[in-house]
Amino acid sequence: MPKVKLVKIAEENGVEFEEALNVAKNSLPAEMLTGKGKATWVSEEGQELLAAAIDVPELHPKQYKGTVVRLAPNPSYVYANVEELGRVIPCVVPRKFQSRMLKKSITIEEIKDASGSTFRQVKQNIF
Repeated sequence: MPKVKLVKIAEENGVEFEEALNVAKNSLPAEMLTGKGKATWVSEEGQELLAAAIDVPELHPKQYKGTVVRLAPNPSYVYANVEELGRVIPCVVPRKFQSRMLKKSITIEEIKDASGSTFRQVKQNIF
């Protein structure tokens, strides 16, 4: 099975090219992809991995911006005001940074499960 254009793979799987390109860049090693933009080619091994990655979408937790308003008694937590939610929430942070976070803006990730929602700070990507 030779290399196939990513445009053709996107058509076969019924997804838009941009979405297929994002999935390919995030889930495949660089050596399985060649070319740029719409002239991107996928190797034989990459085609199998890409088909599985397109069929099973990745879950992305909801992210919010918040401002730390007070420290919690537990050094693993701070209380942050999130404007989108309209309330102050407890948020898990690295223990060594808790004392320096007061009045700082942080990115918060919401994790939902059977027992409810929990929140944790996520490191912002610089690039």
